[in-house]
Amino acid sequence: MFAEELSSNASRKRQQENRARRRQLKNEKQKQDAKATAATAATAAVVATATPTPATISTPVVTSTPTPPPIVADASETSGKSAAVANALQQRQLRQTTQLQLKSSIKIQSLVRAYQSNFKLLQQHTTLLKKRLSDLSKLATLIKKKNPDKPFVPPVATTTAFTQQLLFLTKSIPYQRRNSTTSTTTSTNTKDDNKNSKPTQPYAQRVQLRGLESSSQLFKQVLETCVLPGLTNPDDTANPVVQWLQQGTYRLSRLVHVAMTIATTPHAPIACVTTIGTFLRILVLGKHSNNHTRNANSSLTSQTAHATIVPLCRTWFLDANHSDLYLFPVVRHFLLWQMGSQQQPIPNNSMALREDCFSAKERQQADVLFQLLTTLVTSSGKSTPLQARFVTEILTIPLLTWKLSPKSVAQLVDTSNSNNNNNNNNNSILLVSMMNAFLELYQDPLGDGKIAMILPQVQEGIMTNKCPATNTQCLLANCTTLGRLCPSTQSLTATFFYLVAFLLDVVPLGTFLTRDSAAVEWVTDGKGHHTPIVLSPVILEQCKLLLVESYVRNLFASAIDTNALHTTAVLEAQTDKDKKHETDFVSTAGATATAMAAKEARVDRNRWLASAKWASKIKKGVSNMLTSSTERRASSTTTAPAGAGKLVETSSVSRQLASGNHTNVAKAVAAASNESSTDKRPYSPQLLFCLCRTYAIVLARWGGGGKADVIATQQQQQSTTEHKNEIATSRPDPCTMALLNVLCFGTDLVRTTWALLQSDKELNAELQATMDKTAIQSLTARPCFATYPPRTKLSHDSAVLLYVFVATISHALIITDDVEIHEMGRPLPLHQLRRCIQLLKKVLIRACEGSSSKQRHASSNPFGLSLVAASVKVMRDLYDRSARRPLCVPKLWLVDNLMVKEISNCKTHTDYVDLLHSSPVLRICPFLVSFKRRLKLFERIVTTSRIEMQGVNDANPFNNNPLKPGIPVQIMRGRVLEDGLATLNKLGRNLRQRINVQYLNEAGARESGVDAGGLFKEFWTDLCAIAFNPNYALFRVTEDEQNCLYPNPLSGSAHGAETHIVLFEFLGRILGKALYEGITISPQFSHFFLSFLRGDYNYLHMLPDLGSVDKQLYTNLMFLKTYDGDAEDLCLTFSVAVDEFGGNKQIPLIPNGGNKEVTNSNKQHYIGLVAKYYVVDRVKEQSEAFTRGLWDVIDKSWLRLFNEPELQVLISGATGGALDVEDMRAHSRYIGGYTGIETTIRRFWSVVASLNTKQQADLLRFVTSCERPPPLGFASMNPPFTIQRVGIMRDGDLLPTASTCFNTLKLPTYSSEKVMKQRLIYAIEAGAGFELT
Repeated sequence: MFAEELSSNASRKRQQENRARRRQLKNEKQKQDAKATAATAATAAVVATATPTPATISTPVVTSTPTPPPIVADASETSGKSAAVANALQQRQLRQTTQLQLKSSIKIQSLVRAYQSNFKLLQQHTTLLKKRLSDLSKLATLIKKKNPDKPFVPPVATTTAFTQQLLFLTKSIPYQRRNSTTSTTTSTNTKDDNKNSKPTQPYAQRVQLRGLESSSQLFKQVLETCVLPGLTNPDDTANPVVQWLQQGTYRLSRLVHVAMTIATTPHAPIACVTTIGTFLRILVLGKHSNNHTRNANSSLTSQTAHATIVPLCRTWFLDANHSDLYLFPVVRHFLLWQMGSQQQPIPNNSMALREDCFSAKERQQADVLFQLLTTLVTSSGKSTPLQARFVTEILTIPLLTWKLSPKSVAQLVDTSNSNNNNNNNNNSILLVSMMNAFLELYQDPLGDGKIAMILPQVQEGIMTNKCPATNTQCLLANCTTLGRLCPSTQSLTATFFYLVAFLLDVVPLGTFLTRDSAAVEWVTDGKGHHTPIVLSPVILEQCKLLLVESYVRNLFASAIDTNALHTTAVLEAQTDKDKKHETDFVSTAGATATAMAAKEARVDRNRWLASAKWASKIKKGVSNMLTSSTERRASSTTTAPAGAGKLVETSSVSRQLASGNHTNVAKAVAAASNESSTDKRPYSPQLLFCLCRTYAIVLARWGGGGKADVIATQQQQQSTTEHKNEIATSRPDPCTMALLNVLCFGTDLVRTTWALLQSDKELNAELQATMDKTAIQSLTARPCFATYPPRTKLSHDSAVLLYVFVATISHALIITDDVEIHEMGRPLPLHQLRRCIQLLKKVLIRACEGSSSKQRHASSNPFGLSLVAASVKVMRDLYDRSARRPLCVPKLWLVDNLMVKEISNCKTHTDYVDLLHSSPVLRICPFLVSFKRRLKLFERIVTTSRIEMQGVNDANPFNNNPLKPGIPVQIMRGRVLEDGLATLNKLGRNLRQRINVQYLNEAGARESGVDAGGLFKEFWTDLCAIAFNPNYALFRVTEDEQNCLYPNPLSGSAHGAETHIVLFEFLGRILGKALYEGITISPQFSHFFLSFLRGDYNYLHMLPDLGSVDKQLYTNLMFLKTYDGDAEDLCLTFSVAVDEFGGNKQIPLIPNGGNKEVTNSNKQHYIGLVAKYYVVDRVKEQSEAFTRGLWDVIDKSWLRLFNEPELQVLISGATGGALDVEDMRAHSRYIGGYTGIETTIRRFWSVVASLNTKQQADLLRFVTSCERPPPLGFASMNPPFTIQRVGIMRDGDLLPTASTCFNTLKLPTYSSEKVMKQRLIYAIEAGAGFELT
């Protein structure tokens, strides 16, 4: 209307009057608004200063809409119309603001009045209820005095009234918001995980405690005075709960809600919580028998009450679909978030305070809830889901045993409690029954390794950064702790270790790692999100209790009974095949490993290739090889002596061995074993299988062999581990080394597992099926149930036993010397070790066969990888020992037809080298291939390389690789070493090229010979004879019978610090060039120096190697090793005295070793350091220089095809100096008119056979420039040994001459054998060059 007036044509006077009137109204309105605002502010101040008495009730603050700022008209606006519109809008906003403020003030005042009224009403009802309870207690006291035998039961109406009044006092008032900070708990209905608050229980949303102490006291009095007496009364009419249920469940439900709220509130009075526990037990069980209550026999005596109340309450507590009182989350929530001063799942001070981080009152409060839950679960009969839920919800709570009292913990592990449970059979403990149900319910996902998906991924809506441990770790820690608390290890059945095995297979890798810093793991919340957490050291400590030495020893003591398994009888029994192997081995008695290798190099095994015996026998199964009917009968009728397999005191025996007295060793060992016999132990074979499986997983994941596939090439390993999580360690963790010490030396596991593998038919059949159908690398130790129940058959039991055996015997061989193996039968008799070799040979072949499959690599498992790695380690160790002192005949190691096809397919040097690097057999277990075949492979490798480097001396016009010009070298016969060092050492890797030698005689004139290969061989033979002469002070001779060479530790003093390094590098190149050119030389090297040449010295053999270097020192160390007295009496320190050119020098073995005494606790360390110093450290500089020179010419991987004796045969040939005349004659060629039946030829071979060893070597050198035949015999000599006819008229005309380049002997036709022998000896002993030609 303002707009209409402004637009009219009224007079100016009327307009001014209207403006004045509006201005007056406006001023009056502003005065009224100011008064209203002042009144509102005063009211708000009164409300704000009002402090309510109960701390648990607060007044919500209602905020009013702020007054909008007045709209100020723009000064530049001149139009009156715009100003009027703006003023009108401003007035409208002011009116709306005033109305809103008025409504807010009225609402605040009403809330304040309601609060004051409710508070006054609550006070009145509280006072009234207390007075009524006091009066009722006095009345009950008076009645009991008159009738002591008759309990006082209040009328139902009285109980109902008191209960209603109590429920009213604990009911949430209408204006109380659910998310109020003053309520006991807060709402959990949030969609997102709240990281800054703790979850709550839904039943507490309708309950409000106004003062915990007062409310708890009232509740306790109502229960004890009114509810409990009527509840346990046999008369249903006097039972208030029965009467309530006739009208509905609301009143009982509200009462239970209040009880649960008080029981789960932190720091609730223990007396009230105990009464609540009694009340709840009667409701859900119908009876109560608990030491917490004074009335130990209170129960529901009425059948009607029992049938009405118990099923209803059990449904509330045990059925998640019908009630918000589901007891599992209630107990879990309290144990996780309501205990401890910090109210965290794992308090930050738990490592320092240990169990004291939880008070005794908190434990008592937790006991009430925990015992109520366990009693409910156990009284439900055979309820698998409830028992399985107990494992997933309760046993995954961290520090569970610390949060409960010893009595509650004993309820889980005490066998005396099992008799009271109907669902427990065979006196199994409650813990095992729960685990049994868990395994039965989740057998399928557990078999697939998905146990982490079964357990809660998020701790009650809180990310795992609030709980620094995964659920699998918490479950493993609780299982381990509870298992150690069992009164007897016999209580822990196989079920317990099944679950532990499942957990060990999935727990984070940091669980058992030994770290100086905090362990950090990436964990998932189950929704694809990963979070790094610092693992709790307390949880890790509890998990590692599984590896405590005494605990492990007691477990296996309960599981192993050598008498029941007939271990000794099984191990001592020999089959016909064992006897045949023993006969073959005895026939080689006295032969050294080098001699046996030389003999093996000359054996032609190709005639057996077509039979393929091993390939056909592998299909017949492992059982045919491991056991026979004769052995099984022996094992079933023979009983092992008591104490078999125990560690015995053999110090006296060891001293006899150290002193060289090896007689009556078996009697001494038997006597020592009888002295250490112990009583019988309880036996459970199924428990043994489960224990082996449990600790096999630990060894597989943390033992260092489960990360990489030793069979696969480096490229395959990288491709298969690029996107995989770390599930196994690459190096052995100290915890596994300690575990192996216990398993090997604290139990009889080595002998027991091997005896089981031989005597059990089912295990043999299973092992056969496993090897035939499953890739070794993909084997898993995780339990996998074929049928359930009964739980009696697990997959891969035989593979688990095999792995445990292999891992333990590998560790036991570390401290086992050759005398113990050969004379004392430790750790197994010799014939059993031969069986072990045969079995592991098949394992390695099976693993190598599957190494090329990418799919198998992708599905590899730490257990399978560890089994292969441990098998390789054991076989290498046994093969190394057999290289020192043979364990069996060489053919026992071999596999027929192995690598024949692969080698024959190679044509070029690149093909051979690729085969060497790609074939897992040649890289990992070359000893499975015959020595002769490996020699041929090496010969083809160097020959093809030599052809590529030097060319071919062939007149064929189509030859595309002609002979290349060689490097000319002039050598004076009196200065072979000096001239060779000056001209050849600088060539380095170019030594692979052809070298043309021109000899100068003593006068300095050139000899007439032309080098077509023979002069070079002669020069190289002379060079080796001089360089490796011990008189040159570069090498020493061992003190054993073989007189082998090893680097002289004092070579630096003899030749100078820099010169002797250059000389050793040159000698390494000399040896490499000899191997490269196929020249056999005479030096015999020591066993440990040959190991250095291969580049993989086994430091476990230092002590035996010391025996060849210094026999006296070795004897002294063996005496110290077995010394029974105090080692300090010997006055030894960690230093050694070295004699250098007549002067003694003290060398400390460790920093400040001269001041550290040798004691009984550190003498083993001292012995190892002494052996290492004399065998390794003193010659380390020389050995490294020698190998650098050797590997310049011969690749290290080529040499690893051979062990030490085989490498010596490769260097020095297959004979010890004496010629195999028959082999030489069979592979000789005749030219110039000679034939094999001619008289002169027959005389020649008769003369050669009559020569001594030195003369035979001189003859061979005279013809070929080499004193020894090739390693493969004369059949591999190229050109072949040739005899050329030289016709003469008289015997004195010519002497025998030779063309060394072509291995040709020019033999005149002498008239008699006597003349031929004289002329031949004269020619080969003259020592001239080409002057006799």
